[in-house]
Amino acid sequence: MSENHPAIAPAIIEQLANQLRLALGGEAPDAHASQQLVQCFPSLQDLVQLIHEVSEQARRHKQDDDAGAPALHVEPSRLLEQAQAMARASEAHARAVLDMALESIVTIDDQGIIQFFNPASERLFGYQAREVLGRNVHCLMPEPYRSAHDGYLRRYLETREPHVIGIGRAIVAQRKDGSVFPAELAVNAYRVDERTFFVGTLHDISRHVAEEHHLRHAATHDPLTGLLNRHGLLEALRQALEESARDQSGVGVIYVDLDRFKPVNDTLGHAAGDECLRAVAQRLAHAVQAGDIIARLGGDEFVVAVRDLREALVLDRVAARIQQVLAAPFDLLQGKQVRLGASLGLALSPRDGESVEDLLHAADQAMYASKQAGR
Repeated sequence: MSENHPAIAPAIIEQLANQLRLALGGEAPDAHASQQLVQCFPSLQDLVQLIHEVSEQARRHKQDDDAGAPALHVEPSRLLEQAQAMARASEAHARAVLDMALESIVTIDDQGIIQFFNPASERLFGYQAREVLGRNVHCLMPEPYRSAHDGYLRRYLETREPHVIGIGRAIVAQRKDGSVFPAELAVNAYRVDERTFFVGTLHDISRHVAEEHHLRHAATHDPLTGLLNRHGLLEALRQALEESARDQSGVGVIYVDLDRFKPVNDTLGHAAGDECLRAVAQRLAHAVQAGDIIARLGGDEFVVAVRDLREALVLDRVAARIQQVLAAPFDLLQGKQVRLGASLGLALSPRDGESVEDLLHAADQAMYASKQAGR
């Protein structure tokens, strides 16, 4: 490890020395402090155990002296040499472990100042250790987390209420170049004398988030057109209805059933039919506002939902645009041209229903009535 990567912070070395001095004097080391050391730095387990053994041996010799029994010859210097050798071995082990760790490991003091920054942290954040040691850890955070961090730290030190400490959470971190990424952070606190220090382990979860987003998108979207599927439509409509109830507005639903689509599949093939469906999706997107909802329920059935409706006439105008764009001929890649058109059914909340199911049922019934009346 380079000079930029001290394996054990000076405060930890000082705490180990204090524990050893207590042990050589026959006094019991602080068990809680020892537990925290081992929890934060497992590589110190052997050294902490040795200190406790030294303490027990010194305590027994002291009891023998008090009882007048022949005392065994104790060589504190030898014990100290042994402890120092163990410390050097433990530190070398800690250096190797921290250097090779795949996860970012960062330690800070009770002021938020970075004390340790391992090589994995350098790779993750793009900083060299020397660039961040002595700086506030909020340099690794984007806004608004950067401005809020010192307040979170003070609140924990005052209340000891663990919102992150010992719990772990997903956060957003920032690299040296300003780019941000999602990360999972686990933090533990330990005390050295009267001061509190924190050690955090962190790893990039960008791939996990991307995979989760892909699965969520696949579960709520139609793979052919990229529009919402039935499941995605139900979720989006529920949200739209909740918003309309708060805003005292309405939600309009237009059920779209394509006309003359079956002959396209039968005469030109399913590839041409798929091309038509993708073109329909694009035309519907141009017929509505950016915040409105478009879904393909399957086959040749689509649904358009218009948010924040204040007048029923607005829904009529949207329906008229949909009729217009779908009535224009479709030019296919095969050089063929087809004409479709559509039968529409309209429903408006709260007039025709206040639930997703009631609105979709009302729009569906209106669409069938339109089709039976000659489109």
